[in-house]
Amino acid sequence: MSIWESQQEREWRHRLTQLLLNNANCMQALQAAQQLGLASWAIGAGAIRSLVWDELHGFVVPTPVSDWDLVYYDVAGNEADEEGLKQRLLALCPGFNWDVVNQAMVHRWLSLQNARPIPALLSLEEGIASWPETATCVAADRKSVV
Repeated sequence: MSIWESQQEREWRHRLTQLLLNNANCMQALQAAQQLGLASWAIGAGAIRSLVWDELHGFVVPTPVSDWDLVYYDVAGNEADEEGLKQRLLALCPGFNWDVVNQAMVHRWLSLQNARPIPALLSLEEGIASWPETATCVAADRKSVV
């Protein structure tokens, strides 16, 4: 929470926190991710977007989550770390389809994809804010859901 956060933003944060706390799958995913011991991480994108969408539209049956996106930030990390974390998450949450991405490394594959240099992201938050679909630029970690 920031001192610059408006009353409306605080209310939205509270509503999102309540949605997460009341969703068994989200809590299971957050607890599993916390067990990884990463310094800077969050679960975001589709899983959070669908949770909010379902609430806003009064869906009784939750939208199935096609994949659970764990993002983290580790400048010393590599692709093998991403795969190792994914395997640990699969062991902790069988049946969840995990996608694990180190936001500190995203510029490498973006540079190859775009055939031009892309500057490194400086934080997890900057990585989340850079996601192309604004509706998915939301994430939560276990500390934010108390």
